[in-house]
Amino acid sequence: RREVVEREMKAALAATDHHQLAVELAHASFRLEESFKDAVCEVDCADATGGDGADDAVKIAVHVQEKARHTLSYSTAAKDGEGSLEVAWTVRHLLPYGERLRTAVSMGLNGSNQFRAMFARPHAVEGISLSGEAFTEAHADPSQALPREKRRGVVVRGAQHEGPHSVSLEVCERSWASPGVGERPSLKVALSHRARRDTRDDPGLPSAGALLEHEFEVAGFPVGAHFWRERLSAEVRFFARERP
Repeated sequence: RREVVEREMKAALAATDHHQLAVELAHASFRLEESFKDAVCEVDCADATGGDGADDAVKIAVHVQEKARHTLSYSTAAKDGEGSLEVAWTVRHLLPYGERLRTAVSMGLNGSNQFRAMFARPHAVEGISLSGEAFTEAHADPSQALPREKRRGVVVRGAQHEGPHSVSLEVCERSWASPGVGERPSLKVALSHRARRDTRDDPGLPSAGALLEHEFEVAGFPVGAHFWRERLSAEVRFFARERP
């Protein structure tokens, strides 16, 4: 798995100061934990002279512990007043580059059920990560005898591994149900773009920095329902009081 670690450390090795190095190492550790059980980056400043004679050179040691190839997990959640149970099976390192296959089944107390199968490959192309997902889901409405909404389809995504941009294409068949009307089917073909700006010091447990996300989706080209939507979200974290 040496190639996986080396790719994730590229941004950290290109850091120009100690602050940037700390931030990039935190992000690299966070990404590595998708493939490894534990990822610890140690920085040694004792050797003040690097091989190229730089006075501010440091040594970086990365310690990782691989996760099991197969993982079976479960989780519970509550949304819109409905509790659900999800059971997932994940297979890692199908190929030598950190690929993952994840299948999940979710069952809700009111009949909102989902099945998803996702395959992801980091760095499928230089600097680009690709993933594909097939899904089928039904969202129930306790006030109606029929499911409120059914969806089934596929999503293909491409994202800059260390950049702000990602695009996705979704093709799915949808239907709505209501008493006295029955199901009303429709087709959705949508292309979306997401831009993400993350300056947080740690993506897992941030204490400072900001996260800004903008997503724009347009549907109906060339077929299916026509609509567009835009979403903007922001998160800012800062110290209310500096430590003495």
